[in-house]
Amino acid sequence: MIHKHNIIKTLVILMGISISLGEKFNEFIPNASLVYVFIGFLLMLTSIIFYSNKIIIKFSLFFMFFLTIILSTVINYSLNISFLEFIDYYKPVIFISIALLLVFNFKNDSKLIGTFLKSFIFSYVFVFAFFLFKENFQFTRFSSSYMNPNSFAFDSLTIIFSSLYLLFSKDVKHRFLYIITIIVSVFGLILSGTRSSLLGMIIGILLIPLFTKKVRIKSLVLIGSLSFLILILYQYDNFISDKMMRFLYGDSQASSYQDNLRYEIWKDYLINVKSFFWFGLNINKWNQINDRITHNTFLFVFVNYGFLTILTYIILIISTFKKYFKNRAEIFNNEVYIIVGLLSLLFTYLFIDIINFRIFWIWFLLSMSIVNNSKKTEIS
Repeated sequence: MIHKHNIIKTLVILMGISISLGEKFNEFIPNASLVYVFIGFLLMLTSIIFYSNKIIIKFSLFFMFFLTIILSTVINYSLNISFLEFIDYYKPVIFISIALLLVFNFKNDSKLIGTFLKSFIFSYVFVFAFFLFKENFQFTRFSSSYMNPNSFAFDSLTIIFSSLYLLFSKDVKHRFLYIITIIVSVFGLILSGTRSSLLGMIIGILLIPLFTKKVRIKSLVLIGSLSFLILILYQYDNFISDKMMRFLYGDSQASSYQDNLRYEIWKDYLINVKSFFWFGLNINKWNQINDRITHNTFLFVFVNYGFLTILTYIILIISTFKKYFKNRAEIFNNEVYIIVGLLSLLFTYLFIDIINFRIFWIWFLLSMSIVNNSKKTEIS
């Protein structure tokens, strides 16, 4: 007889593997980019069946935040839409729902965190290598299985901190493998040409000594080695140093720091705040304000869902870090890398839109679960 724990574990592994499958993978496997959603729904269903007595839904700040997203989405988008349109418009609702049940299982069995992250790392490296050799290094900005290189850069950033979490776990085997995956993900991040994610990584690495209970020599050696590697690569004429030039100066007038288009985009949306203040604006009407999307996730949340959503979201983020410092003594050393990773991800928030990135909601809810330090297994 198959034990329910093994079923959940299998679904968690499959979620970790499928989360890196972007739109470009549909060329080889039809609807491959939707596999994560289907497996996520299976995990939700089985979790509710197996653990219905442990699931406690109660009103909280996160519940209010989630409710405002659902309400604004229903108001702005008709329910009389196709299945694919539903998946597209309701992505944040779907991804948050899946992440909630996944993190619920993490609280039920903390070993599943490592199981998921290992599967995610394996999938990332495999898909990265596949598309790197498929494109034969002929690209301006590498995006792996995604259409948008920012999506790949965001995955690369989470892989760095996932590897650090596993590297400093107590009972992990073959630690050197996670040093390799850190190097691979930094390499991928550079190839993506996404400056916000690279700066997020640098900020996160610099914050590690401030957040860890004691500064480990291994951490300092790792930080120093990565910095030295990037410096060496930049000094020589190669395709990586070309990417580094984009980070330092931009590769066009629109992406330069002096004439960056983001300033104009942000100004246009903020000037038209009356159009979306209360319940947000249907994304199909955004081009009436600007031809480009917000390039700032906080602004994206505001424009898409309205004032109440962005207000509760900012309060939620602040309260998460307040709880971290309150419960810091009870948080394990390797869990600190999840919290520091969240700070790195939030920095990238300022320059790209990541509301529809699957891994972010898992990371955010996992961080909340760690800092709450609740002994109960519940959804709150």
